[in-house]
Amino acid sequence: MIVKIYYTVTKVPHLALPTLLKCAQSHDPVFFFHNPDTQQVRLAYGALAECTFEKDQNLFLQLKEWYEQLAARLVCVPAGEKKQEIQPEIVGGLGFTNSKQSADQIWGKLRNGYYFLPQTLIVQGKAGAYVVACSFRPIELKPITTAVRKELQAAALSDCKLPSMGHLKVSATDVAVWKRNVAHVVAQIKQQHLSKVVLARYLIVEAQTQLDPYVTLQRLLKTQPETYHLLLKKSGTAFVSATPERFAKFKQHEFQTAALAGTTARGQDTLADQRLGQLLLNDHKNRQEHRFVVKRIAALLAQQRLKLTIPASPQLLKNKQVQHLYTPIKGTGPYQLFELLAQLHPTPALGGLPKQAALQQIEKVEQRPRGLFGAPLGYLDFNCRGELVVGIRAAVLKENQAYLFAGAGIVAESSPDKEVHETHLKFQPLLQALGGNDE
Repeated sequence: MIVKIYYTVTKVPHLALPTLLKCAQSHDPVFFFHNPDTQQVRLAYGALAECTFEKDQNLFLQLKEWYEQLAARLVCVPAGEKKQEIQPEIVGGLGFTNSKQSADQIWGKLRNGYYFLPQTLIVQGKAGAYVVACSFRPIELKPITTAVRKELQAAALSDCKLPSMGHLKVSATDVAVWKRNVAHVVAQIKQQHLSKVVLARYLIVEAQTQLDPYVTLQRLLKTQPETYHLLLKKSGTAFVSATPERFAKFKQHEFQTAALAGTTARGQDTLADQRLGQLLLNDHKNRQEHRFVVKRIAALLAQQRLKLTIPASPQLLKNKQVQHLYTPIKGTGPYQLFELLAQLHPTPALGGLPKQAALQQIEKVEQRPRGLFGAPLGYLDFNCRGELVVGIRAAVLKENQAYLFAGAGIVAESSPDKEVHETHLKFQPLLQALGGNDE
């Protein structure tokens, strides 16, 4: 017997983001997603159904099967009043790879990814704010919605000041070892005809008291306004990201993604910033790295017979600490969503080229599973509409510790010293949000 999942959609007052986040603090799991371009926000909490991923199976196939099972069970209440633009969504993230390594102290239950169908989903944008309540029993929908309204009202009256995190101790990974790893990979690229391998490193931040992911997220909203903002929290482990990189935005017959590869610092003033940006646009190493990514993504979309729209040259995407080479890529026409996502991940911007050979190098060199770092995270509704971002400029918060991740694309022309400097810049958004000093 198929157990039905009932849902209803109710309009609620529009709230400021710090106020909205107050509503989630007593719940688990929690998902938060903010798009800087549309200013649309999603806050989801309470799991009516969960998808945890088995180690020896394809992550995207597992997600597809679970998604299709849920889709067959949904019933809108009242019948016939289904809102096409607002409906239930699955939210969460997949692991960077389906890790076969033993349990890792950093990631906990998020190691291979985690998705859930929220009991409560709040979607807020220019068209208004709505609550999507889900339950196995239709009689429970009204009490759920009433409880959410009360939480929203209480949050609106509460104090949203950000407390201090106190003194933080920052421990860098062994930079000398990482430089040797970069040099080793450069040699492998030259010898084995690899084009690119993306290597990651991490910092450990330790606080005197428990780190608050909601405070961290609010600080990122203030200090990194140009990026996406994301939180996924499950059982005491929280993944927080201020990522500039879209993995995919999609709806029927339209698929958007982007190439983001090639990085330099921001200038101290407008003229210096423009000079650095122009140097990046003209830099052979960075342009080559960027071309690898554009070419590979275009080939994958072309395999699905999508009609492609790709600018001839990259543009600059500027964040507070860094600026990137950026090329938006759009495909139109029918496509198989989960198959395309599986082929696309990881893009050469986070894995390398050729894909499998690069992943093998990453597994040899890196000592820890990447978990959600570099992985696709976001939301998907039951009309196959959604958006996924890449989990970079990110940290995992667990009790009084945070693990910060940064990566760099290694090609034949890479310099270990320059790659260390690039990762140093990429650590800064989360270090500043946590209140830490430079490494």
